[in-house]
Order: sequence, then structure tokens, then C-alpha cells
Amino acid sequence: MSCNNALGAVACAESHYFQYLDNHNLTAFGLKKMRVAFRLLLCFFLAAPALGQNADAVSLLQGTLFDSNEPLSLKLSYSIKRLKKETNDSTYMPTKVSYEDEDGNWKELNASIRARGKFRLANCFYSPVKLKLKKKAAQSSLFQSNRTLKVVFPCHRVNRKNDMVLKEFLAYKLFEVISPYHLKTRLCKIEFQEERPNKSRVHHLMAILVEDIDDLAERHNGRKIKQFVPAMKQDHLCAIRNDFFQYMMGNTDFSLTYKHNQKLLYADGKLIPIPYDFDMSGFVDSNYAVVSQVQNETLPINNVRQRLYRGHHRDNRLCKEIRKEFLEKQEEFIAVLNSYADYFESEAEFSKAMKYLQSFFKTLSNEKLFTREILTAGRNR
Repeated sequence: MSCNNALGAVACAESHYFQYLDNHNLTAFGLKKMRVAFRLLLCFFLAAPALGQNADAVSLLQGTLFDSNEPLSLKLSYSIKRLKKETNDSTYMPTKVSYEDEDGNWKELNASIRARGKFRLANCFYSPVKLKLKKKAAQSSLFQSNRTLKVVFPCHRVNRKNDMVLKEFLAYKLFEVISPYHLKTRLCKIEFQEERPNKSRVHHLMAILVEDIDDLAERHNGRKIKQFVPAMKQDHLCAIRNDFFQYMMGNTDFSLTYKHNQKLLYADGKLIPIPYDFDMSGFVDSNYAVVSQVQNETLPINNVRQRLYRGHHRDNRLCKEIRKEFLEKQEEFIAVLNSYADYFESEAEFSKAMKYLQSFFKTLSNEKLFTREILTAGRNR
């Protein structure tokens, strides 16, 4: 008998085990039960590789929501009035979400939604929402491994509303270029049916699906940090990347310490700031954007298109290291923006976004401007 393969090893184990039982003078009934139990145990171990393969197949299926760069077609239906009035951080209302699969078939899923955000919730016609699906509802669907998501809509019903959402989506994609620790996103084309007392109204919108921080933490075998942590206690290189990126976007509407438009991740032995929400940035240049006053601090700029470095003073050598990273990836940043050029409804909006991005690299590559605008402009508190 050979013990060199799986079946041979099983036969060897069974023979030795049964010999052991015989030598210990068990009753016939007891011996029969032990043999049955042993064979059941062997069946389990033989099945384990197959179960593992099935788990791998499920894992591959689960990763598909953010695998494509193509906009996802969705349908949503709910009352905006009810959403704002009846939901909050802990209260959801039922709805249905439908998506178009790769074969062009529509699949409808039961879901729950609630309003989210602060400024946009109070000031926007289309408030952002949080979408949740139960495990059973999401099973074998595109949302199987991403059952909790943020959905970012345009704010107002204005002509360039979809281009503003597209630019905010691009901000997330640009951050991916510089950091492996980022929230995944998917651009969507949503047919939103606004439920009204008399007659429903259909809106065709661009929107963004944003990964939940818990899913990001799981991807990196880390965990989200709920408490406030001073900016200078966070990983220096990750924090500087975040600060350079915010400057590139022309965004001052964030705070590392107070986690304003920032999540905090602990992974790989580091405290890592994760940025989100860029609608107040100069890059997006939304029609409602105003200069932020985080913690009631008045900033010395007049509009969001003016850049202001909001990073803290850190080691100059580290700042120069991050500067080099950004300059080396300049073509990648430009390529990301170019890859979505056809999705802009206005060529002027695309051109404006490109010029704004390029102006950042002009500052970064000029030693005098870099020193004045970034290196010596860091905050002391």
C-alpha cells in the first residue's frame, strides 16, 4: 500500500487507527461506532479542499463591484421628503435598488437607505445617502462583498451637476495613484424615480458609489479608529501624502485631528488618514462651494480655487520625498483624468479640471514656489 498520495495516506491512517482500536479490546458495538466516526471525520477533511475552492470562487465573485471602470447603471426609487424627514444615522427606510449586469439584464434587490452628510443634507436637493443590503439579499449579486455603501449624488438641479459629480469621483481616483490606502469608488448612471404625492418624477443622474471604511480596513487587515488622534501622531509619510493631495485638489475642507472629511485607519503598524468628500475643493468647483472654516478658523483665501496648504510642519526631508513621489507620478495623474474625458458633458469643464491639475505640478516643480507655498507654509497647530 502506498502512502504517498491522498487516497493512500487515508488508507494508511485508517489501517493504523483500526489496528489501534483492535489492540485496546473495544466491544464490537463500540468498535463499530469508532469506525463510523473516523470515516465521517475523514470525509470532512477530504471535502475541505473542495470547500476551499468554492470559497475562492465566491471570493472572486464578491470582488466584482469595484473591478470595472465602466459606469454602473442603477435604478433607485424613494421619496426625498421622507428620506430627509424619517431617517437619521440609525434609522433606515426600505427601498429597492436595481442594477444592470454584464449581460444587460436588470436585477432588483431589497435594500435600506438613510440620509447622510451635514452640509449637503441641509442644502442640497439630492442629499447623499447610505445604502445597506442584507446578506441574503446581496448573495450572488454584484453587491455581495460590499453591502454597505455611500451614494454621492449631485447637489442641485443645475446644468453642470453631473460634471461636478464626475470631478469628485475623479478626486477619489487620483488619490488611488498616490496611496494604496484609499476608498474604492464606482461611477454610476442612476435613473432615480422621485416618489411624489401626485406624480413621480424621473431624474437621470451621475453618482458615486463609495466603499465603506470597514471594507477598506478588511482589505488591509486593519481596523478603523473611531477616536480623535492628533495629526502629528499619525504616520508622517501618509499624512504628508494626504496633505499634498488636498493641496493638489485645492481642498481646505478637512481636518486630520478632528476627522473632518477624514477616516482614520490602523494598518501595517501605522495610523493612516483616509480622505473623502471633495465637493468643496477647487478641483470640483461646485456651484455651492465656499471656503471652509473648520473649527471656526478663518482662512486667508477668498474662493475655493485658491490653493492653501493645510498640512502641519513636518520634517522637510519627508516633504521632499513626497514631492518626488508626486512629480514622478505626474503622467499617471494626467492619464487618469484623460481616461474619463469622454464622460464629461462639457468640454469646458474637462479643460478647466485639467488646467487646475497641471497648475499644481507647476508649483511642485518650481523650487521657489514649492518652498513658499508648501514647505514653509505648514501649520504649527
